[in-house]
Amino acid sequence: MIMRKSALFKTESIFGPALRQSEIGKLAPSLKIQDGEIIYRRTGSCSSIEQDFKGYLGYLQHFDWVIDRDIIIPVQVKQRDVYAIYAMRAKGHLNLTDNEGKHIMALGERRARYVYLPPGDYLLHLSAGRYQLFDFYFSIGIFDDGADETFDFLKPLLDAHRSAAAEPIVSVDFLVGAQTETYIEALCSRLIKGDLDSQIFIIVTMKELVKLSRKKIKQEYEPDDYKKSVADAAKIILDINTETYGIKCKFDTIAEKLNITLNYLQIIFKDETGLSLQQYVNELVTERAKKHLRDGLSIRITTEKCGFADISGFCKFFKREVGLTPRQFLKR
Repeated sequence: MIMRKSALFKTESIFGPALRQSEIGKLAPSLKIQDGEIIYRRTGSCSSIEQDFKGYLGYLQHFDWVIDRDIIIPVQVKQRDVYAIYAMRAKGHLNLTDNEGKHIMALGERRARYVYLPPGDYLLHLSAGRYQLFDFYFSIGIFDDGADETFDFLKPLLDAHRSAAAEPIVSVDFLVGAQTETYIEALCSRLIKGDLDSQIFIIVTMKELVKLSRKKIKQEYEPDDYKKSVADAAKIILDINTETYGIKCKFDTIAEKLNITLNYLQIIFKDETGLSLQQYVNELVTERAKKHLRDGLSIRITTEKCGFADISGFCKFFKREVGLTPRQFLKR
């Protein structure tokens, strides 16, 4: 059974009815959910772009709001759920209260929280500005049988859900960094309706986001070694980007996301892993190429999936890294 929309943001009273295709003009989402449902709204200089994607074990939502005055968006929660809410952009103040104005949580730019909300009516207060909000919720059954023991920050929310608690519960807030952003971008770009692999990909990536949240909270509230955290972040981004771009993975954009120079990133990564960025990517691409060949993909398709411009370049790379040509590897 596909998860239902449990949190309804009643935006029509603020931004007007859904626009027809001919009325959309230059409105475009800052992050596109592949194969998701999308609604555009606009009234005066205020606009709203609302997207969602229904999965079997998780539900995704993304909002782009531009507002020129303080507003309040009514939110109706139909069934209790645990939500992960990420303020990718918040050029203004964002606060959630209950229907009587009692404060539940605030969220600043590039900050995130998990929140348990029981059924009821809530109010989202936004000051004038620009907002990009991403949230998801999931079947908490994935944390049954003690699986939540290592997620201290999340356990009170899960317990509240299981006991049908009447009051909202909120986690500490944490940074939305480059790793988180990369995961969310990858998640939104690889979704296909009715596709089994997409359904599996949703829950696997959500699980990684929850694990990353735990890591971010630990780093922020229990400071760890800076260089190790940078190298770990770079590895995660490299893993995801190599899966998408193969050998064409660009290092300067990773350094930019991590807010350090490429030269410093190279030094830190080599010190922490013993490998250069290129050596690490070469290893990832090599293992990916081996898997594709073992799975029966042709050399031509493997070349394309690994980001090479031509078969000759791929074969030279493979021979250098493996010591065998792709055909020799297949024969063995």
